[in-house]
Amino acid sequence: MKKKEIRELIAIIFAGSLWGSIGLFVNKLEFFGLDSLQIVAIRVIVTGITMTLIALCFDRKCLKCRVKDIWIFVCSGILSIIGFTYFYFSTIANTSMAVAAVLLYLSPVVVMTASLFLFREKLTLLKIAACGLAVIGCALVSGVFSVSHIPFKWIVTGLLSAIGYASYSILGKIAMKRGYSAMTITTYTFIFASIGSLFIADIPELSKCAISSPSIIWIGILMGIATCTIPYIAYTFGLSRTETGKAAITASIEPVIAAILGTFVMKEQIDIFGVIGIILVICAIIILNLKFSVKQKQKLSKF
Repeated sequence: MKKKEIRELIAIIFAGSLWGSIGLFVNKLEFFGLDSLQIVAIRVIVTGITMTLIALCFDRKCLKCRVKDIWIFVCSGILSIIGFTYFYFSTIANTSMAVAAVLLYLSPVVVMTASLFLFREKLTLLKIAACGLAVIGCALVSGVFSVSHIPFKWIVTGLLSAIGYASYSILGKIAMKRGYSAMTITTYTFIFASIGSLFIADIPELSKCAISSPSIIWIGILMGIATCTIPYIAYTFGLSRTETGKAAITASIEPVIAAILGTFVMKEQIDIFGVIGIILVICAIIILNLKFSVKQKQKLSKF
């Protein structure tokens, strides 16, 4: 594997790992009485402000955007960030975290399918195998097999969250092919996501909570930077020379990190199925990045 490929792979794994730490911040903010959508608003607004300040101070060129391309950033902010969040939390509220997480992590399937048609990326047996292992691994980590009947309506919202989540990879790749940097894509995505969050969260109540409990402010800032600003820049950078399908599967490390942090930091219990799930996700990432000889590659040729 080339040094550049290793660098992009590390960036995506790093992004997924930081996303997996969000539960630590969510628990803290829920303690102060904030609901899920208010927490999302804090996360995207902090990121939008942070990215804009970084751009203004260090690289104003990344704020250049052609009018004809604005739709990409509107969609990535509203559909990818706000849309995915709204449907994801709706699924959690009406089913369980396990069900919502598993439906969300069907997103690599969406990305691989879309990339096949949009970017002509090859669909190999290797990718299919890695994707299958990642989805099964996420299911085991989430504990979905202990859940009984799931109403069809909430299966639909869960699938919509996966589509929204997957669309960031797709839209990000489209923007890159048009010459935009990771900084530009992330900045404009979260500017529009911040605007969208004003319509889904109770901002006046959030302001009251922040005034009465100032800790919300610094916890929110830290959460925004650590679980949104940095990982989205890293993931978008990783997309620059990585196939979208491959990037989406690699990012499945997120629930693994969440499970590990939950076990060792938050003292949550994990069973043997969760351990097997973690191993499967790690195996998926390893398999996805194996290099084969020319003869072996011919056996794993596209359909």
